[in-house]
Amino acid sequence: MEINKPGWLGLLFGNYWLWQRPPFDLMRFEQ
Repeated sequence: MEINKPGWLGLLFGNYWLWQRPPFDLMRFEQ
């Protein structure tokens, strides 16, 4: 778990960003 710390963090951050990007774009389009 600590050996792949950077990889895990990158994957989590990347997924979070990608997952939180669509909703934000949709909200901006509706507004």
